[in-house]
Amino acid sequence: MNKLIILVDYLDRFQTKVPALPYRSGFDKVLLKNIFENLGYSAEIKNFSQIDFKKDDLKGCFVIYTSIEDPGQFYKDFIEDILWGVQLMGGILIPRLEIFRAHHNKVFMELLRSVNGIGDNIRSWLFGSLSELKEQSDSFTYPVIIKSSAGSGSIGVIKVENKNDLIKHAKKLLNTHGYRAILHEYGLLIKRLYQTKRKFKTESLYRKKIIVQNYVSGIDNDWKILIFWDKYYILKRMNRKDDFRASGSGIFYFHKDKEFSMPPGLLDYARSVFDALDIPNVSLDVVYDNNSYFLVEFQGISFGTIAHSKAKSYYMYSNEGWVLKDENLSLEDVYAQSIHQYISKIQDNY
Repeated sequence: MNKLIILVDYLDRFQTKVPALPYRSGFDKVLLKNIFENLGYSAEIKNFSQIDFKKDDLKGCFVIYTSIEDPGQFYKDFIEDILWGVQLMGGILIPRLEIFRAHHNKVFMELLRSVNGIGDNIRSWLFGSLSELKEQSDSFTYPVIIKSSAGSGSIGVIKVENKNDLIKHAKKLLNTHGYRAILHEYGLLIKRLYQTKRKFKTESLYRKKIIVQNYVSGIDNDWKILIFWDKYYILKRMNRKDDFRASGSGIFYFHKDKEFSMPPGLLDYARSVFDALDIPNVSLDVVYDNNSYFLVEFQGISFGTIAHSKAKSYYMYSNEGWVLKDENLSLEDVYAQSIHQYISKIQDNY
């Protein structure tokens, strides 16, 4: 019997679920555990801090886990430490550790895009300081999009028309200093100058992670696609009023709405991205300019689930092509099934 550990955060939450009561409470963990046990697993729910690296036998144990979008990413950083420990002890993380690293971290997400060769028609430049950005600011073809590395709902995503706008908005996104930080930074500099009578360069006060991307014009919506192994849930998101962004607009259409009008090849494109990532489930943000598909972003853990809760149906690929299934399955069920099918694939490959 396969051993499975379900790791929850300090608020006893696992993943995200919309709607969920109480607010942001996540999956029904008891239901999830029962589903896994019915699938033949020995399942156990633990908090990250309850892993005992001296006593627990983690070798060959499958470990599913949650992520978090806490301000400052303090608890997320703790989660990563624990996950590294689990992996070093022989535990099998689902999803893989690099997928966790990409959550709430768009710089690493872009690295994964490049490594996996997906969505190459989105060109991304990655920076960790304002000085690095300035060095290449003359090479961009404007307008461009700049993004902070962390954020959701289009927060920290800005379209800029020229170099001056780029530097102005980038300073806001890259800003690492507050009043105390400034005093500390320049206090150290004055101390060094006084002690050594030498010139020192102070650290940049603008050194957060940031992404610059080419702008795709003529887009008035995007497509949010949730994939749970072989089940594809889709919603159409319209852009905000007088804005290029769809995420966070709240204007949604589903397959029964006349405004839905899914473009040809969308599901095939989503499937190709999913296959390249080799994970059990994923959230994709895709746009279409009547000629090509563009992968804007993806997340393989702790993503929003409104496409599942509102659609109440999914697409599945068969010998006849794509088929719409009017079947209202619980999020816990489709998630557990996707994990089970992924584990079966891993074991079949051994």
